[in-house]
Amino acid sequence: MKKPIFMIAILIMLSSYNMYAQWGSLGERIADGLSNKAQNKIENEVDNASEKAYNKSKDAAVNGVKNDKSSSKNASNSSTSSSTDNTTSAAKNEDNGNSNSSNNNPSSSNSPLLKSYAKFDFVPGTTILFEDNFVNESTDEIPSLWIPSAGTVEIAQFQGKNVMGFLDGGDCKVRPRMKTPCGYLPARFTVEFDYFLTNNGQPNKDCGGALDINFGAYSDCNSEGLGDLQNFINLYCDGSVVFNNFSGTYNTPDDMLGWRHYSIAVTEKSLKVYVNQQRVLNAPINSGAAQLVQFSQSGFGKDAWNGFFRNVRIAAGGTDPYKQLTAESKFIARGINFDYNKATIKPESMGELNRIVTMMNQHPELKFEIGGHTDADGDAAYNLKLSQQRADAVKAQLISMGIDASKLTSKGYGKTKPIADNSTDEGKANNRRVEFVKL
Repeated sequence: MKKPIFMIAILIMLSSYNMYAQWGSLGERIADGLSNKAQNKIENEVDNASEKAYNKSKDAAVNGVKNDKSSSKNASNSSTSSSTDNTTSAAKNEDNGNSNSSNNNPSSSNSPLLKSYAKFDFVPGTTILFEDNFVNESTDEIPSLWIPSAGTVEIAQFQGKNVMGFLDGGDCKVRPRMKTPCGYLPARFTVEFDYFLTNNGQPNKDCGGALDINFGAYSDCNSEGLGDLQNFINLYCDGSVVFNNFSGTYNTPDDMLGWRHYSIAVTEKSLKVYVNQQRVLNAPINSGAAQLVQFSQSGFGKDAWNGFFRNVRIAAGGTDPYKQLTAESKFIARGINFDYNKATIKPESMGELNRIVTMMNQHPELKFEIGGHTDADGDAAYNLKLSQQRADAVKAQLISMGIDASKLTSKGYGKTKPIADNSTDEGKANNRRVEFVKL
């Protein structure tokens, strides 16, 4: 009698084990799913809480700028180099850098930001003269590639990233540290940057001052030949722009609560200013040659106001891509830029993309290979992968804008085809590019 009972017990145990194995595996999957959902919820809540905290206080926004300097310096120096002469392109170019961390899939053509810039027509110069994103700098220090001439201009932590800050409110002034301090600008050039204005830590579009751009007035350069360019470009808090008795108004001022993207294009005959996706000013220029680019902030009052900068780029020239294509069978689309370490196309790239679409529609015989290129810094395999993803993203975006897929191919070249010296910051910036080669 004992033996049958023992055998029955064994069978029950084996059956229970199999059921446990099956349900246990399912249970683990369910638990994992719940865990992932919980984790996503937590991450979203943390992101929202962080954003709210930043908007409530200056301390949160600036992460201790002007306070507890030793702790911020230690944090900065633990992850960045104190040497600015040997800064890598991954650090110098936040939007087009090379890095060994993970990156996202190519940009979706359905991006709301890309759609909001659908009519954007600004196209930057083709040769980069100066570029800085402040990534490899130490906080509470003067930015190494800039020369302040008034006020407190320092590297600050803002929204978790390094920025250049105008930190004492009024009367701040700074210009790029160029090898040729004066007269480095050609007749045609462009200036781009992002700007965020706060009042006691709160985003603000209402103020009594302005961010000013000038091209040599009140500088150490010979300003006698400035002509019309002796006048400042006044960028007001509500988005309006004034230059040489000409003015324009940004029609969505609520968008000024946050990062503002400014784009300036100067030619022999005109000066155009864009605020975010809108062209706000198109003023004539009768004479003059720019000497330099200088940023100043005035009229805000002390202490309460802080202005932050990122993604500063000064570029020369700007040629018709079809003319360049005719001469060289290729052209560089310098206006196509990406989020740092990602293949996500930045919305201000739409000016360049719109120009390419127009050209291809006007010349339906054109077919292109879209080539993605990096500088020499970073891992070769990673650079190759990222450059391929970015080329694929550009191809996908152009197809979404009506270009026949049969007219486009994409290929990532990584760092294998430099066009400039990788030993200089300017050379690295010019090597990071999207290139269209005629097929």
